[in-house]
Amino acid sequence: MTIARQVFIISDLHLGGAASADGKGRGFRMCTQGPVLAAFIDELTRREPRPVRTELVINGDFVDFLAEGDENGAWSPFTADPAAAAAKLREIVGREAAVFSALARFLTRGHRMTILLGNHDVELSFPLVRAALFQLLDPAGSGDLHFIYDGEAYVVGDALIEHGNRYDGFNVVDHNHLREVRSLQSRRQPVNPGVFSPPPGSQLVVQVMNPIKKDYPFVDLLKPETEAVLPILLALEPGYRRHVLRLLELGTAAAGARPEGSVVFRGEAATTHVSDAVRGGALAVEGLVLGEEIALRQALGKVMTTVEADVFLQSLPRAEEEVLRGDLTRAAVMEANTMRGGVLEHLPRVAAALGFLRLLLFSGTADVERRLPSLLSALRVLKGNHTFDRTVETGAAYLNAARERVGAGFRYVIFGHTHLAKKVSLGAGLDGKERSYLNSGTWADLVMLPPALFDPSEEQALAFLRGWIQKLPRPDQFITFQPTYIRLDVSAADPGLIERAELCDFDPRSPQV
Repeated sequence: MTIARQVFIISDLHLGGAASADGKGRGFRMCTQGPVLAAFIDELTRREPRPVRTELVINGDFVDFLAEGDENGAWSPFTADPAAAAAKLREIVGREAAVFSALARFLTRGHRMTILLGNHDVELSFPLVRAALFQLLDPAGSGDLHFIYDGEAYVVGDALIEHGNRYDGFNVVDHNHLREVRSLQSRRQPVNPGVFSPPPGSQLVVQVMNPIKKDYPFVDLLKPETEAVLPILLALEPGYRRHVLRLLELGTAAAGARPEGSVVFRGEAATTHVSDAVRGGALAVEGLVLGEEIALRQALGKVMTTVEADVFLQSLPRAEEEVLRGDLTRAAVMEANTMRGGVLEHLPRVAAALGFLRLLLFSGTADVERRLPSLLSALRVLKGNHTFDRTVETGAAYLNAARERVGAGFRYVIFGHTHLAKKVSLGAGLDGKERSYLNSGTWADLVMLPPALFDPSEEQALAFLRGWIQKLPRPDQFITFQPTYIRLDVSAADPGLIERAELCDFDPRSPQV
C-alpha cells in the first residue's frame, strides 16, 4: 500500500473566551488546552513535506465568537460588524498565541491546511475577518491555505468531511442570507441588521448559557448536554426555569430548521410535532404562560401522546408540597398508563420526565436537598447511555445523515460538532468494503456523569449525588480531556480512494502521530 497524502482532521477547538482575572483559571473558556494543541500541530509540522503530503483539516468551530464579549462585556449571537469581529479574532489570537504560531509554522514548512466553517465561528467567513485570519496564519501569502465557508462539504478521496451542524436544527446556518451579508460587506455597503438571523443555538448560548456560565462554568462542558445539564441546573437554581423554558421555545424554532422537521427535546426527535404541541387544553399549573405550556407539552412528547399529555398536565398539582410528594403525578401516569394498556409504566423515560417536570415546578423556596430525589430520577434514566461509547452514535440525525451520504457513494462520512469522538460501522457496501461514520470529537474540555449515580442502591446513589452536586460548580476537578483526531491515508495509485480511516488519540506524553 503506497500513500500519497495523509489528512489529519480535528474539530471543535473552541478557542475563545477570556481566562480568569489572574490568567490561570478557566474563566470563560471551553478549551484550556492550547499548549497541548500546539504540541500536536508541531508534531505534524515535523513531518517531511515529501513524498507523503501532510494536510491538516480544522473541521469547524475553530474559534468561538459566542464566548467573546464586546467592549462592554456583552455577548452577541452574531457579530455583524466585520471590524468588531476582526477585533474579537485578534483578542483570541493574542490569548492563544502558541496555537496560532504553531499553525503558521505548519504552513511555512510547506504543508497544506484546510479550514471549514462551523456554527460558533460564522464571522470567520466575513471578507475582512477572513483576510485577517489569512494574514495571521500566512503573512507572506505563500502557504497552501484553504478555507471552505459557504456551506460546502470537503471531499477527500471517497471521504466526505463537514462540520455536521446542518443536521442539528438548533445550529443550522442560513448560508443564503450569510452570503448576502458578505456580498454587501465586500462592497462596503451597509447591511440591514435583519438580513441574517443567527441559528437558535447561537441565541441559546448568548441568552441562556453564557449568563449561567458565570456562576456554573460546567454548563457547556457536561455531557450529555440536555439530558443532564437541564435537570442539574433546575436543582441548583429553580429560578433558572425561565432559561430552561426559553431553551424549549428555541427548540420549537429549531424544529423548522432541522432537515427532519421534528421537535428536538433532550437530544432526540420528539414523538409529536409543533402543531400537536400547540393543540390541547389549558395547563392546570398556576403561573405558566402560553409559551411555557407549549414548551412543557413539547417535553411530554418524549413519552406520551397528545391525549396522554392532557391527562398528565390536568392532574399536575398546584402546591409545592404535593409536587415534593409526587402523589398526584404518579396518579396521572397511572391514568395515562391505563389508556395505553399498561405499556407506559415500563418506559424508563417516564420517571425521568416526572423528575424533570417536578424540578420545573419547584419554587425558589425549597433547598437543594429537597430537590435531589427528583434530580436523581431525571438522571438515572441515563444508565447505559452510550454518549461516550465511540462505536455508537446516539444522535439519530447524524447517523441518518451519514447513511444518506454513504448512499451517495462515499465510503467514509466525517463530522464534528457533537464533541463526541466516534467511529461507527455503517455496514459493507455492494463492493464488500466497510463503510464508516467518524466524528473527530473536540479539543475542548468535557465533564462526564459519574458512574456512581447509577449505583443499584438508590440510597447510595443519592448520597453520592449530594456530594457531587456540591462540588460541580467548580468543575475543574471533574474535567476529562480527550484530544482526538482522524487520519485518512489517501492512495497514491488512486487519489479517489482512502486506503484507511482511523480515529486516533493524541497523547502529549508520547506525542507521535
